[in-house]
Amino acid sequence: MSYSSSQAQYENLQFRHLTVDDGLAQSVVNSIFKDSRGYVWMSTYSGISRFDGIRVLSNEEIAPGAGSISQSATVFEDSKGNIWIGSVEALIKFDYTTNKFYKYNRSSKVGLEGTKRKGYYFPYAERDGKIICSTMAFPVYYIFDTIDETFLEFDVSINKSTNLVVPEVIPQVAGLFKDIFLYVWYDEKKGTAITTMAESSGKGLYWKTIYVKGHYGDLMGANKYGDIMYIIFRQSNSNPEKSTSAIYLYNFRTGKVDFIYHLDYPINGLTENDGNLYVASINSGIHIIDLKTMTEKGNIRHHPKMPSSLMTNYSTYVYIFDDQLWVSSWGKGVDYTYLSPQMFHQHLSAHEATQNKTDNFIRGIVEDENGHFWCNTLSKGIIQLNEKLEYLSTIKGTETIQSASIYIDKEQNLYFGDKVLLKYNIKNKKLQSFDHKRRDFKNSLQSNDFQYFTCDKKDKILAASMSGVFEIDGMNNQIHPLNNDCNEFTELQQFVYKDRHDRLYAFSSFHGLNVFQEKNGYAEKIYSFEKAFIPRHAYEQNDSIIWFGTTSGLIKYNSKRNTEIWFTTSNGLPDNTIYAIAPDPYGRLWLSTNRGISTMDIASEKFKNYFNSLGQQSLEYNRHSVCITKDGRILFGGINGITSINPSVVDVTSRRPLLEFTAVQSEIEINPYGHEKASETKILPAGTTFIEFQFKAIDYFKSKELQLHYKLDGIGTKWESVQNPGYARYINLKPGKYVFKVVEGGKDDLQTQKAKTFYFEIAKFWWQTLVFKILMVGLLLFMVYFVLQLWIKQKLSAEKHTLEKQLVILKEQERISSDLHDDIGSTLSSISIYSELADKYYQTFPEKSQDMIQKISKQSKELMSRIEDIIWSLKPNTEHNISIKKKIQEIALESLALKNILFTLEVDENTDHLVTEPELRKNIVLIIKEALHNIAKYSEATEAKISIQYEQKNIVLSISDNGIGFDQNNIKKGNGLGNMKKRTSDVNGICSIQTATGSGTIITCRIPIARFRY
Repeated sequence: MSYSSSQAQYENLQFRHLTVDDGLAQSVVNSIFKDSRGYVWMSTYSGISRFDGIRVLSNEEIAPGAGSISQSATVFEDSKGNIWIGSVEALIKFDYTTNKFYKYNRSSKVGLEGTKRKGYYFPYAERDGKIICSTMAFPVYYIFDTIDETFLEFDVSINKSTNLVVPEVIPQVAGLFKDIFLYVWYDEKKGTAITTMAESSGKGLYWKTIYVKGHYGDLMGANKYGDIMYIIFRQSNSNPEKSTSAIYLYNFRTGKVDFIYHLDYPINGLTENDGNLYVASINSGIHIIDLKTMTEKGNIRHHPKMPSSLMTNYSTYVYIFDDQLWVSSWGKGVDYTYLSPQMFHQHLSAHEATQNKTDNFIRGIVEDENGHFWCNTLSKGIIQLNEKLEYLSTIKGTETIQSASIYIDKEQNLYFGDKVLLKYNIKNKKLQSFDHKRRDFKNSLQSNDFQYFTCDKKDKILAASMSGVFEIDGMNNQIHPLNNDCNEFTELQQFVYKDRHDRLYAFSSFHGLNVFQEKNGYAEKIYSFEKAFIPRHAYEQNDSIIWFGTTSGLIKYNSKRNTEIWFTTSNGLPDNTIYAIAPDPYGRLWLSTNRGISTMDIASEKFKNYFNSLGQQSLEYNRHSVCITKDGRILFGGINGITSINPSVVDVTSRRPLLEFTAVQSEIEINPYGHEKASETKILPAGTTFIEFQFKAIDYFKSKELQLHYKLDGIGTKWESVQNPGYARYINLKPGKYVFKVVEGGKDDLQTQKAKTFYFEIAKFWWQTLVFKILMVGLLLFMVYFVLQLWIKQKLSAEKHTLEKQLVILKEQERISSDLHDDIGSTLSSISIYSELADKYYQTFPEKSQDMIQKISKQSKELMSRIEDIIWSLKPNTEHNISIKKKIQEIALESLALKNILFTLEVDENTDHLVTEPELRKNIVLIIKEALHNIAKYSEATEAKISIQYEQKNIVLSISDNGIGFDQNNIKKGNGLGNMKKRTSDVNGICSIQTATGSGTIITCRIPIARFRY
């Protein structure tokens, strides 16, 4: 810049402010600290505040556990990421792993002089889990053990009689801090004393005191940076603001004071950064001292006309990190800014405009040969600004002019106007009006507004007005209508431009934007833009490319090919209204829009947007209000002043912000911190179905303009977009492992930027576990195997049953055949023989013949009985068939009734259902028939008893009588006992006979029924 210097750099710093209205616990901030997660902690007399770029939270809003806190002071972060805060009541820890505050303190005790000590705890360092705390009231130090949560107290004081530091025995644990421990005090005889902790093999830990000759008023404190310690003195005055100060630079390597820097103002503190010393003063803001030259290189002060300056000149604390300067302004709050030269600077604030009774709605900007700037405002005429863009004056006679545009020629004439066209010569300060009353004007210019000025390659000025397009004759103060016979030039005009090929671009609300080429004194239309829009500004890049800023986007127009390429928000623009275009030496186009500043890289045609970068006048700018200054700056006019841009400066606000989860909620509340790795996966209980995340990108300058993208690995791969801060909720989640990811930036950053992650897993119910599923699969396979085996067994059993039934049928067929052959066949043979004999003896021996006929009759009856028995045994047990009981009853009547033998018959009611097999039915009947035959023939009994019962899966036949019995050892053949035993044996039964001579007979047959059940 033409006026640039290190002082100007610091004067132009653009501060942002945090106040009680933003959420600060109090307007006096004692310390400021940025932790590794990006949060800025601020301690006050009324509690703790934490800033995330969007909100300032109190300690109650941050997390539970802190309670009431007064006079909080130092803040630092230990090696485990815990935040430690000092206060009067307690030493306070904020633990990110639990998201809670913890307070530790000691009971008040009596001091060395008999007064009661207050519990001041001001932590400032941590080593091996031990934290050293200084205090305020007395030279007392605490060492807090974070493991045991215990305090070790030791007093460091001066024995006035010996001027030695006591205690002489130093606690061994204090040796952890020997490289940073120092105690500065004043010895009236020897001067300023610096006591440090040293260690040797012989002495162990001991005090080492160095004396610095001289002093300057009251000792205020000391700050050590490496080998240099800055000792601060203040020379008090009855008026504190008139007090003076001195800084002694003591070098531990040389053991000497390298320099004494005297200041004519009182200071509160200092900090060292990048070769500079930043000194906070009571009445003059921040002073920057160059440590190489030990000269002041800048002063950052409060400027009433600049809202972006410090809020007050009373600075109490200075903190620097990441090239950012944070200042505690007494009674106001906190100011912060970037120290590096900034790309954007705001000029002509509303406050400055009001003080000078002008307007800061800037519609146009031009620069004169002296480096001053001239602007047409919305309602206060034409104003002049100096090289720093500070208000100087308003052109007399223009106070009520509402000019839409302004132009400056080589002769330093300004052109502007509303109802009439005016010219102002900067050199002679003369204001003139143009002659509008010409007969060759088709339309009257008495109610006119000049919307746009441009010039051709011959420096001929053209103006678009509400009455058409005109050429301006600055020498004669006349204007001439351009091509008066062409309707496009005589109607309402809002834009005109002439390129290097003398092609004219004219826009009217009726005809749109058209391109004309002059031929034989007549403007011939050669191209029309079909899309509806209003052009706001034009920039001619080369012989063929012209860029147009419009209300519908940015146009890249090729004048040789008559082709258009449009760029809109879909291509990356922040807004489709492009007010002005300015090139820079780095291949970029700078665009002012309705949503901040944007740049376009011409080669790649990619955009970078500055929605809310520090230093912009606002997000809304004005049409064709742009100026490229002689020193390379770009000025854009807007509704709240001017934004100046230094294209050569790297945008420090473009650093990637830190991402943090601020809340994670499910069926249970979840600590949002500490689950960034797979090894730190948060296990959620079985049955969890939803989870929601709150997250943000921490940036102290443009947090609200950042765009975030998120997705949940485990349910999809698509990134969702949201404005900062973000919120996401997922429902109907199934058991499994998930990773929630967040990325900041544009869509191109999704693959390149490292995502912030949150690992969690939803546990499974016992029936959802792999072990249970394996068991279930095994059980299912076993059941399938079991059912299959059962089916195979049943099928084999059915096949076996079928085969057995077939075998039974075959056996039955064989049995019937055998019976027919043995019984019936032999009987028929006997009948045949008897028939022959009867016939033979019929003539000769009639008596024998008659006997033979009787035998034939008897055997025929027996044959019929046997056939009936066979047929009965083969018939199924149905209601049409005679039951076993009836069958036996018939046999008994037939056998016993003729002998007058009484009988009883007992048959189990289930016998017919149990005895269905033909062979068994037949044998039972034949056994009983044989037994009854013997009773009738041999027993001489008067009573008989027949019983058929079912006992233990056996059919039990019992036939008894009260006859004479017999001797089993003297049994004659032919009495049928053998047949009964054989028939019982044929059906796998056992036949037993109980008898004796003179005592009756009992025949018992036990036949297993299971053999016949299929």
